[in-house]
Amino acid sequence: MRLYLLLLALLLTACGEQDAVTTNQPAGSAAAQSAMQTFAGQGRERLCLDERGERAGLITFGQGDANCSIRGAVQRSGERITIAPAGDESCRVAGTIAGNQVTLGPRTPGCAYYCGPTADYSGRSFMAVDGAGPVTDLAGDPLC
Repeated sequence: MRLYLLLLALLLTACGEQDAVTTNQPAGSAAAQSAMQTFAGQGRERLCLDERGERAGLITFGQGDANCSIRGAVQRSGERITIAPAGDESCRVAGTIAGNQVTLGPRTPGCAYYCGPTADYSGRSFMAVDGAGPVTDLAGDPLC
């Protein structure tokens, strides 16, 4: 039994070291987290973009708690960005970056699934915010 526990401990240690190697940063390090940029819109509206293009998320609100909530990846080409929800080929959220501001384009029919009846993200603007907390959906789950 002790041998089994020792082997399990070694295996878990090796897995933790592998995570640090694949990101070239210690797991949970500030450098590994610094690639994420957070933007604030009106009230509770937030947008997050990973500079490496791996993660993106946004939440905007309509009446009450009706919201648009999207989590996926981001592609950037100059001043233009495209957020692609994970596993959804029909929805793409276009936007532009000008200095510290991101403005989202119109909502396409393929993205209607991600928005409640009174919520929209069309034309919403977000400003870069240093030191902001995580961007989460209405239930508190992280979007980035």
